[in-house]
Amino acid sequence: MAFKNILTNIGSSYIQIALSVVLNIMYIPIALHYLGAERYGVWIVLQTLINLLSIANFGIPTAVTNLMCLSQNNIEKYDVLVKGFRILLKVCFFLFSMCLISFFIILHMTSWLDNLTHEMKTSSLILIIFFIARIPFQISSAVFVSEKKIYIAKIYELLTILITFLSLLAMIYFEQNLIFLAFLSGFLLMCLNCFSFWNSLQILGINNLSKSSSHIEASSIYKPGFALFISGIGAIVVWNTDNIVLSKFLGFQQVTVYSTAFRLFSFAFMTFGLFYPVFTPYYGKFFKQKDWAKLHNLLNFNIVVIPFIAVCVWLVGWLFAKDIIFLWLGDYKLYAGPLLYFILGAYGLILAYVGVMFNFLTSLNFLKGLIYVTVIEAIVKLFLSIFLVQILGAEGVALGTLIGAISGPLILLPFLIKNNKKLKMSFPINNIVVLLFIYCLILVILFLLKANDFSLINRIVIVCICLFVFIMAQLILNKQLFRKIFIFIKFR
Repeated sequence: MAFKNILTNIGSSYIQIALSVVLNIMYIPIALHYLGAERYGVWIVLQTLINLLSIANFGIPTAVTNLMCLSQNNIEKYDVLVKGFRILLKVCFFLFSMCLISFFIILHMTSWLDNLTHEMKTSSLILIIFFIARIPFQISSAVFVSEKKIYIAKIYELLTILITFLSLLAMIYFEQNLIFLAFLSGFLLMCLNCFSFWNSLQILGINNLSKSSSHIEASSIYKPGFALFISGIGAIVVWNTDNIVLSKFLGFQQVTVYSTAFRLFSFAFMTFGLFYPVFTPYYGKFFKQKDWAKLHNLLNFNIVVIPFIAVCVWLVGWLFAKDIIFLWLGDYKLYAGPLLYFILGAYGLILAYVGVMFNFLTSLNFLKGLIYVTVIEAIVKLFLSIFLVQILGAEGVALGTLIGAISGPLILLPFLIKNNKKLKMSFPINNIVVLLFIYCLILVILFLLKANDFSLINRIVIVCICLFVFIMAQLILNKQLFRKIFIFIKFR
């Protein structure tokens, strides 16, 4: 593994994150000012409903990515990509009819969406059409990941956000409505995805998609794809039902407040989420080579570093959330209170551990058991969110999400890795438990002391002290691992 290549991919990812955060920071206040709090909340809910359609790819892009990372040459990668693209084209026509039927059922068979205007219904329909049409072409990301060209994928991700932002500005400039925004952004994103797909074909040297392929059976794609599809349903429930539950029980204005808080942390979640695609191809490479030492070091490196980034996000995000919201949006009314930000920060830490383990297993196509993990998480999260929102409000929804992540993935994923007979390597469950206990104990004590109400200087001092304690705990518990991390520099 070329250390320089890893630095390039991670560096480009951080640049993409920085620019994306800047655009998103500008997007929200501009959209709020033009649309108003309630109308903006409705728009967020509609986008959430559209995001539910992300399961429409049946897990095929992820399955294709994993198979391409495990492939030994461009011929195999070619076959995997072409077969995956053909499968997605076939299901796309079916999805159009099914999703449109579901759309009309949601609008006409439920009472809580009766207050949607013609503008909202039409813009939702446009979003559905363009979203499904783009699905087959989004498979191009598999090429960028498998060829270790993450920086290209990040460029397209940044262009996606830029198109969304510029479409918003165009709507405001021409004094148009959300129908205009949905069509313009949908059309431009469709063009971008088509160009991205063409670019991926050039990287693999593919000139003829109709060329028959015989090296890879289609079943090797849709079987793991189906398992990922079921897991994806659970993930969709976890990530895209909060706003729907809030709009049902608390109204669309509360959706605006909650989504603002979640968006603030989601910016920070990007800082550790970018590691996953960077290391995915190396998991497959080392597993194929049966290089257990490198595979062990790479997984443990991620287990150490990524949660550390997440706990820093939790600490800083909770302590300075009120200041950030005011500087960002200029209105304390959009600050949801310390408890919500504390719970979302805790969820980010759990998400970091879960993300590393889930990415490791899916990268190697070890999908057995993952379906049950995600289904358990989704069921627990959904029922608890509906129950707790009526008691705690928005904080109840966040708490349901946190408990769901703990009860399912955090508890079960370590055992799936440790008990996998194909992996000849150890897994540091004890270190994970000890560090997680230290992180949570310190943050809970600070919460009980209401440290977020301390003066700015005192909060900065608290951050510095906590970071020192976290780093020392890492060094003490993972002394041997840090010695081995230097092996990454030698990967070629």
